[in-house]
Amino acid sequence: MLTIEAKAFIGRYIPYITTILAGMCLLQSCAKNDEPSDRIKSVQSSVDSQIFFDDDQPLHPRIFEFFLGSYSDAKPVITSMSLIGIFDSNMFSAPVQKKLDKKGQCWYWYLKGKLDETERASQFGYRYMGRLTTGHHVIMTADETPGSAIFYNLMFIKTSETKLLDFTNPSSVQGKMSRSISCEGYYPLGDRFQGSVQFQGDSIKFERIEDGRKQIILIRLTEK
Repeated sequence: MLTIEAKAFIGRYIPYITTILAGMCLLQSCAKNDEPSDRIKSVQSSVDSQIFFDDDQPLHPRIFEFFLGSYSDAKPVITSMSLIGIFDSNMFSAPVQKKLDKKGQCWYWYLKGKLDETERASQFGYRYMGRLTTGHHVIMTADETPGSAIFYNLMFIKTSETKLLDFTNPSSVQGKMSRSISCEGYYPLGDRFQGSVQFQGDSIKFERIEDGRKQIILIRLTEK
């Protein structure tokens, strides 16, 4: 049995004890959040092409949408991003859907939104095509507009080691190795592209219909 004095003591100091315990839990939570996620750890340790094959947390389509930029821009504006930062960013937190097209090819899409219920939702997606002997990963992107247009592009991607300044200790700032993903260029395939794409070492060959005529296009990269 607690005495009256003990009960009074506990009642007086319970708010302080609760505050201290809450603070300890918050500190533990913050410390845990500072730990890199499993996906970030896998990005840090994975070999080049493995980062494109993670169905649990794939590369977000919006990354490649940023690389593509505005159609009114004559030249690319955003060309590189930190892979470590991407997986900790709210900019790439929209849900990603994995879908198979009519040919059984895997695409990753995210919903950009729609203006009203009568309009078709716009979305942006990509699929991994393969890797050239130059080290470029080829991504096909699809920008599906609220209308009938779907604009396709071939994007040439590289990953690399980079150094970012670590300000954990401001009095002794050092560079910390990280991974980055870069877009070195893209080739427009046009609206509702239906052609086939073939890889040939450092080249890509594909067919498309232009003004009712079949065209064969060869893209060859001469620089690594």
